[in-house]
This record gives sequence, C-alpha cells and structure tokens, in this order.
Amino acid sequence: MERSKITPEVLLQLLLLLLWVSYERGSLGEEVYEEEHRVAGETLTVSCQYTPQKPDHLDKAWCKKIVNTTRCTLLITRPQSWSKTKDPRYSLSYNTSVMVVNMSGLQVEDSGEYWCGNHNSSANIINVLKKVHLMVAAAPMQRTTQQKLTTMTEAIAITSTTKRPQFNITDMTYTDVQLPENSTSRSQVVDHVGSGDLRSPNCLLLLVVLGLLLIKGLAFLVLVLLFRSRSQSNGDTGKVEELNKLELSEISPYLSSY
Repeated sequence: MERSKITPEVLLQLLLLLLWVSYERGSLGEEVYEEEHRVAGETLTVSCQYTPQKPDHLDKAWCKKIVNTTRCTLLITRPQSWSKTKDPRYSLSYNTSVMVVNMSGLQVEDSGEYWCGNHNSSANIINVLKKVHLMVAAAPMQRTTQQKLTTMTEAIAITSTTKRPQFNITDMTYTDVQLPENSTSRSQVVDHVGSGDLRSPNCLLLLVVLGLLLIKGLAFLVLVLLFRSRSQSNGDTGKVEELNKLELSEISPYLSSY
C-alpha cells in the first residue's frame, strides 16, 4: 500500500494557517496586547483596522474588559443607539477599513484592558480586532497639590514669625545698629556706640559744666562748715567769761571778811 505524499501546496496551506493562528492569538499561545501609557487628563486615540464585509451589519464597538472574565462592558458603539453615549469622553468614528476611538480626560481609574471590534448586538458577541492595555498615571500636579498647600502654609507661618520681632521694642534697639568689623555679639555693638557718644562735643561740654557745678558746690559746703565752727567757738568764749564773773561775785564777800 502506497503512502500518501504531502504535496508542496498542502505544506504551504498549513504554513499560512499557522501564521494566521499566530497572528490572531499571538505566538506560542500568548495574546498580544498594545500597551498605552498616559497621564491623567490626557487623551487616548486607538486605530483598529478591520476587513470590510458586505453587507456590513455589525456595529463598531469599544469596550472595557471585566477583570478575570471573558466579558466586557460596552462604552460606545456605532452606528447604533450607543453612539450617543452618556459619557461624552468617548467618541468613535470609522470608514471602510479603520475605526478610530478617542478617550479624553483620562483618569487613574480608567486603567485596564480595552477591546475594539465588531459587535453582534443580536448575539451580544464581539469579534475582537485589537486589545489595548491602558495604564494611566496620576498627573504631577495632582500628586503634589497637598504638598504645595502644606509648603504654602509653612511659608506663611515662617514669614509671619520672622516679621513679628520687628515690632518688639527690645529687638528694635538693635535693628538699625550696624555691627563693627570683627564683632560677634550685640553687646559689642552697644559698647561701641556708647564710647562714640562720650567723645562727642556736646557730651564733653556737659561734663565740663557738671564739673564746675560740683566744684562750686564743694566750695560752698566748706564755707558753711567754717562759718559754723567759728560761731560755735565764739559762743563758748562768752560763756566762759560769764562763768568767771559769776564765781568772782560769789567769792568776793568771803575775801572782804578776811
């Protein structure tokens, strides 16, 4: 019995079939994803090519896969009633071979897997043309909003704290004093300013006047003390003479009797 021979045409058909399966399901049985990275607030635009059919009775759809399932949630379809989606962030347009999907105002919660394809509304089945894995990161401004508010609050507190001592009398004593060279403390500033004031002409004149007044006062005090001492000495001499006269008057009768 003769063995059947595999013709080159059969091998070519098998090779084409294998390539088609690999294209649809991914090499080595792994599904192929198109990864898209966006920042919150940006827009995602996806183009999906498809083979036109006649008649083309299938809707063009964009849906988000439900995690750990083989189902998805329809977001927008054309040309059926879903074209007027409740969420204006989604839009879908298409021509004879390409559909274009737009998602504007992206949010971090929009991260996930999306499908674009032909939707059979009667059987509720979607023929997936492309799978997109979307990753949305928080905008830098959103991440640092709280930090900016905290920094502004701290800056206001620091500014008000540094300005308050300017209205303190003790601190204002040193506000307009310029430190001399090689000085390290406020006490040196005060000493330097005091010695300068003593060497001024007005201060010297005042010291001279005070010295003259002090000398005159001392001279007047000496004169008063001398006057008092002389008065006391004169008073004591008069009293001695009176006592002597009194004693003589008392002794004279006895002397006359002898």
